[in-house]
Amino acid sequence: MEQVVLRNLQVVLDGKTVLHSFSATFARGDSVGIIGPPNAGKTVLLKTLARLIDAKAALSASEPLS
Repeated sequence: MEQVVLRNLQVVLDGKTVLHSFSATFARGDSVGIIGPPNAGKTVLLKTLARLIDAKAALSASEPLS
Protein backbone atom coordinates (compact mmCIF):
# COMPACT_ATOMS: atom_id res chain seq x y z
CA MET A 1 0.00 0.00 0.00
CA GLU A 2 1.35 3.42 -0.92
CA GLN A 3 1.43 5.78 2.01
CA VAL A 4 3.19 8.73 3.60
CA VAL A 5 4.08 8.36 7.27
CA LEU A 6 4.89 11.29 9.55
CA ARG A 7 6.40 10.60 12.95
CA ASN A 8 7.04 13.32 15.52
CA LEU A 9 7.07 16.09 12.93
CA GLN A 10 8.59 19.28 14.28
CA VAL A 11 8.91 22.51 12.31
CA VAL A 12 10.68 25.58 13.67
CA LEU A 13 10.47 28.86 11.74
CA ASP A 14 12.32 31.97 12.85
CA GLY A 15 13.01 30.36 16.22
CA LYS A 16 9.33 29.60 16.87
CA THR A 17 8.01 26.03 16.96
CA VAL A 18 4.98 25.98 14.66
CA LEU A 19 4.46 22.20 14.56
CA HIS A 20 5.44 19.91 17.41
CA SER A 21 5.15 16.10 17.72
CA PHE A 22 2.70 15.72 14.83
CA SER A 23 2.25 12.14 13.61
CA ALA A 24 -0.04 10.80 10.89
CA THR A 25 -0.29 8.24 8.11
CA PHE A 26 -1.84 9.10 4.76
CA ALA A 27 -2.65 6.35 2.24
CA ARG A 28 -3.22 6.83 -1.48
CA GLY A 29 -6.87 7.61 -2.09
CA ASP A 30 -7.53 8.90 1.42
CA SER A 31 -9.57 12.06 1.74
CA VAL A 32 -8.14 14.24 4.48
CA GLY A 33 -9.41 17.49 5.92
CA ILE A 34 -7.03 19.84 7.70
CA ILE A 35 -8.92 22.21 9.95
CA GLY A 36 -7.93 24.48 12.78
CA PRO A 37 -7.84 28.06 13.99
CA PRO A 38 -5.71 30.73 12.32
CA ASN A 39 -1.95 30.22 12.80
CA ALA A 40 -2.40 26.60 13.88
CA GLY A 41 0.13 25.33 11.31
CA LYS A 42 -2.14 24.03 8.53
CA THR A 43 -0.22 25.71 5.71
CA VAL A 44 3.11 24.81 7.30
CA LEU A 45 2.02 21.15 7.36
CA LEU A 46 1.11 21.20 3.67
CA LYS A 47 4.33 22.99 2.70
CA THR A 48 6.31 20.46 4.74
CA LEU A 49 4.58 17.56 2.98
CA ALA A 50 5.48 19.20 -0.34
CA ARG A 51 9.06 19.51 0.98
CA LEU A 52 9.02 23.28 0.57
CA ILE A 53 9.94 23.61 4.26
CA ASP A 54 12.60 21.54 6.03
CA ALA A 55 11.41 19.58 9.04
CA LYS A 56 12.97 17.61 11.85
CA ALA A 57 11.10 14.33 11.58
CA ALA A 58 10.88 10.92 10.07
CA LEU A 59 9.05 11.66 6.83
CA SER A 60 8.87 8.67 4.57
CA ALA A 61 6.86 7.17 1.75
CA SER A 62 6.56 3.42 1.30
CA GLU A 63 6.38 4.06 -2.45
CA PRO A 64 6.51 7.36 -4.32
CA LEU A 65 3.13 9.06 -4.45
CA SER A 66 3.09 10.24 -8.05
